[in-house]
Order: sequence, then C-alpha cells, then structure tokens
Amino acid sequence: MVFPRLTDSPPHFDMALLARVDLALLNCLSTFSGAVARERSLMSRPTLFFGLPNQRHLGPDLLSRFIRLSEATRHSRINNESGLSGHIEL
Repeated sequence: MVFPRLTDSPPHFDMALLARVDLALLNCLSTFSGAVARERSLMSRPTLFFGLPNQRHLGPDLLSRFIRLSEATRHSRINNESGLSGHIEL
C-alpha cells in the first residue's frame, strides 16, 4: 500500500508521532526509522520492520489493535476529505 502525504507537516512531527504510537511499522534502511526505533526502544515500545520476521511475540491483542487503528485512521481521512467529520474509537 502507498499512503499519500496528506499534510505538509515537517518530518520532525512525523518522527515524534511514530515514537509515541502503540506499535510502529518501520523501514529497515531508513535513518529516519532508525532514530524512531532507538527512541521506541528506550521507552520499551514494540516496533516491527518491513521484511523482517518478528523478534518477539507481540500478542494478538496489540497487533489487532494496531490493525483497527490503521483502518479507522484511513476511514477518518476519507470522511474528512469528503467533508464529513468524525472521530476514531477503538
């Protein structure tokens, strides 16, 4: 999947957001992802990387919550683009 950039926010905003979410899915080759992964490691937050097998078992609860959040976020963006307002409930 390719997600278009919806805002012109600075990359530091994205980095701060990725460091604080419940579960981050990052790119192994990116120095940006490396900085986020180090911060998440210091805070003991789980991180997954594209193309690498899970090093630790995350449990179905956390993974299913991550999937629900990503779907809700996608639907919320679609509604906001069409002029509808809404919020995300998990």
